Amino acid sequence: MLLLSLFSFSVSARTSMKSRETPLPMNFDVLGHGVEAPGMTFEYQIEGDELRVGDLKLNTDNFYFKLLPANRMDARLNKAAEPGSLKDWVLLFQWPEHMIAEGELELISRTGHTIWKISIDTKALKIWNDQLSLWQKEMIQAKISKEEFLKSPLFRIPFGLRDAQVSSPFWSLEDTFHFCFSKTEGAGQTRLCTQQYQINKTANGPSLAVVPRTPEPGRVILMNEPAKLADVLPAPEKKAIQFYAELPSGMSYEFFATPERIHLTDMVEDPKSPDYALIVVEGRPPLTAWTLVNKQTISEWIKKIGWQQTIGDFRQYYRARIPVKDPSIMLSGLGGGAFKQKFEITQLPTEKFRPYLSERTPKSTYNDGTPLFGKKNSELAVSSTQNSVQVEGEDFVWSFGAVERGKMNRSSLLVQNGALVFSAYHELYKGYSREISARLSGVIGSENALTLMSELAFNYWFEDLLGWNNYWLGRQRWGVSLKAFQSLSTIKISNKNSALTSYTGEIKYRLDPGLWGRDESWGLITGYQKVGYDYFQSDMVGPGFFWARSMPQIFDKIFNLFPYMNYPKWVDLEFIYYVLSLAPDTQLGLGGAGNWSLNFHGQILFTEQFFGEAGFGIKQYDYSHSFNSPRIRDQNFTFTSFYGTVGLGYKF
Repeated sequence: MLLLSLFSFSVSARTSMKSRETPLPMNFDVLGHGVEAPGMTFEYQIEGDELRVGDLKLNTDNFYFKLLPANRMDARLNKAAEPGSLKDWVLLFQWPEHMIAEGELELISRTGHTIWKISIDTKALKIWNDQLSLWQKEMIQAKISKEEFLKSPLFRIPFGLRDAQVSSPFWSLEDTFHFCFSKTEGAGQTRLCTQQYQINKTANGPSLAVVPRTPEPGRVILMNEPAKLADVLPAPEKKAIQFYAELPSGMSYEFFATPERIHLTDMVEDPKSPDYALIVVEGRPPLTAWTLVNKQTISEWIKKIGWQQTIGDFRQYYRARIPVKDPSIMLSGLGGGAFKQKFEITQLPTEKFRPYLSERTPKSTYNDGTPLFGKKNSELAVSSTQNSVQVEGEDFVWSFGAVERGKMNRSSLLVQNGALVFSAYHELYKGYSREISARLSGVIGSENALTLMSELAFNYWFEDLLGWNNYWLGRQRWGVSLKAFQSLSTIKISNKNSALTSYTGEIKYRLDPGLWGRDESWGLITGYQKVGYDYFQSDMVGPGFFWARSMPQIFDKIFNLFPYMNYPKWVDLEFIYYVLSLAPDTQLGLGGAGNWSLNFHGQILFTEQFFGEAGFGIKQYDYSHSFNSPRIRDQNFTFTSFYGTVGLGYKF
């Protein structure tokens, strides 16, 4: 039985602390704090020619097909459209979208053979919606109001095939058939099938008609055994359920799916009505009306070329509205299905209790105790049992608790008004600020001889600049890189034969704050290089730039075709041009080639800490050594090398 606490409290007039400066809401951790979530259930009932699965329904009103000329879909549309534009035959498909959103549509013969099939995916749905938009525009131009054309059932059809006469087989079908719409996920599947259809051919063209059927009682098969026509069963977590239901009309619904524990992210009283609650879940969208909370704004151009990021937090959150009286939500499992999660509510927070964080709140961190800035209602108290929080009126500075590296960390604030206490939380990924690696390079130099070089590299990235958290110059901007190269054998250059050594140090500045190995950025470099070959020694500095990001999706998919490469990948590019010699007896660039380095490098993360790496690049050395003696001429050292690198590394 639901027990909803009725409570009153005094807060300031502001309903929400959200603003342009503080747009990021903290979430409420309500489980165990006013809300309980018992185990999921699987509920079904066949009544007449309708199947109910929890709150979902399947019947002839929401699952059917129609085949007709476009000029007969809506009389008002026929009047509005351009002459000749509605001659195509259209296949209209209506189905309960909450049971299956997208999938494979098959036309199956009476003997069980697939005659025809199409994929109803994002692309196909967009083509149909574009066509609906065109028809809507024609109706508007014909001075048919928006309210009028929205009354047309045509604009509520989720999918249609505009060129059915060309792309479908209905004009040649003689036998009866039925449609099945299914979606497969891993070992699981959900499938909807219609009753039997036949084609009636007339002078005006073919039409779809339901084959008459002798009424038969519905039936249910559960876990491969005959079952009752109605039941409420516990949905065991991580154990697959097999279910098949056939209605008297011949329609059927079946699935083989594994229920999953609900990932409840947030729950709050609906500001528009205390009789409802707004719930946010992570992972799969609910099987009822929902809105996407964290919709990503990725340009169509980026999607088209496959340039999306492949490392980051790609969790999706969906908001739904549920009644406070008998609260529940319908969710799918792995493979589909439909399961009900009920709640027991004793008290709910309101939006007035929700703190908001600054727009410059980092997405991730290297440290425990990173300060986060936010606002809360001035009449409410906030405290933390994890790390400290400093409060002044509406403003607070919160020392965020992030203990575990390589994981998403959750830290909470207690928001209190008298006896009412709610837990508000935020999550940050904590990364690794240091990495060390050993590499082996194959180098081809100016003399076209192959030489092996060993390399030891160390990188360190700072969370702030000596405790200074200025957004532009402090937080997650700076890093240092140290490398040592040593040839494993001598290298012949002109008439000399000697080992080549190189030591580099770089200070890097990110143009966008974030974590190395996680967040994309361009950046600037100040580089130092010490080169040694025989008696040619040189110290030099110069500027450069870098670019780093996760491997673009288009290339990541290609690499992932090989199972041993199916891991997260990080790539970076850097270029440095050395312009200033630090040694008084050395001059740079007298040979005309200059001193520079261009390097492309990638990591494949086998675990959160261990990685393999590979790269390639070009290095150019061009400097002159002066002996300050009239009897010895200045000696020029010019060497160009092309190299490929492999190695192993560790993040800590």
